[in-house]
Amino acid sequence: MRDRTFPRLMCRLVRHGGRWGRGFFLLLCAALLGLGLTARPAQAGDCRSLAAVAEPEFGIPEGLLQAMAMVETGIYGMAWPWTINAGGKPYYMLTEADAQELARRAVAVYGDQVAMGCMQIYLRWHAQEFHDLQEILQPAANVRYAAAYLVSLHQRYGSWVSAVQHYHASDPTAQLIYLCKVIRTRASLGFQTVSLDTARACAGAAPIPGAMVTATPGLPAGAAPDPASGNQQGENGRGQ
Repeated sequence: MRDRTFPRLMCRLVRHGGRWGRGFFLLLCAALLGLGLTARPAQAGDCRSLAAVAEPEFGIPEGLLQAMAMVETGIYGMAWPWTINAGGKPYYMLTEADAQELARRAVAVYGDQVAMGCMQIYLRWHAQEFHDLQEILQPAANVRYAAAYLVSLHQRYGSWVSAVQHYHASDPTAQLIYLCKVIRTRASLGFQTVSLDTARACAGAAPIPGAMVTATPGLPAGAAPDPASGNQQGENGRGQ
């Protein structure tokens, strides 16, 4: 018996929108449901594992890049590599080929207002660092580029808190929202606790503490939440 659960799941996750998106994705979902699957795609792995490998290599605090991956493309407990944000709307595609096709169509409609892959690399600011769209969507290349970029922001701004903020946006309000999502996700993964000062800062009741990114070994790892995908980045995205 063919397994239709995964195609149905991905079709439910697709957000139809725009004069071109609805028809294209309805046809895609119809094709997926008609064909069914015998197994999930071989490369449909969790981007979080790639982020975990990159953290010690790039000197990033443990769990920080993993949490960012979950915030960027987290869905049903995994960070999904075949995610495209086109015109401000996230689409979770079933396979790499589907994502590549959507990326080409999205660029034709939205130009460089498209973010791609595990860490939602935004074409406007970073396309020139890759050979083509196919390379940007490769999970390992996507995560490693994001890791190197995060380190460059840390060097520029002097803290991991500021690096995370500027990865996402230049607007202070958007920065705080994103930072708090990352901190809460990192805590849920068991890599830190959320202090009272951090909770108050995220509620807008106190300044952002300098030690917001902390290390707390020994905490039980919890299941990651599924924050809304769609990077609204400033230096990596749409907030400039």
